[in-house]
Amino acid sequence: MSFRRRTNRHDAWIKHREEFAAKLAEIGLPDEVFESEQALAEFLTSGRREDLGLDLNAIPEPQFWKLFYFATSWFDYDAASFTALERRRLLRHSAT
Repeated sequence: MSFRRRTNRHDAWIKHREEFAAKLAEIGLPDEVFESEQALAEFLTSGRREDLGLDLNAIPEPQFWKLFYFATSWFDYDAASFTALERRRLLRHSAT
């Protein structure tokens, strides 16, 4: 039963990615960041993708906010669950 649920979730992720392909292109991060729901969640939690040379804190502000809104539109739980994403959001928010 859990295999079927996971497969459906994966299929939903692929469909979501396809529907938002233009938004993902605007975000401008490598496709590998979005290759799976888990890959995106890990990046948002750790803030790094060593294999891609990516650092969440180094991406420009407009790009960060596009990523933030995409991520929070998909994940049905609070963005605070993603440590690096939330830390960056709070840092930028407190600077304004």
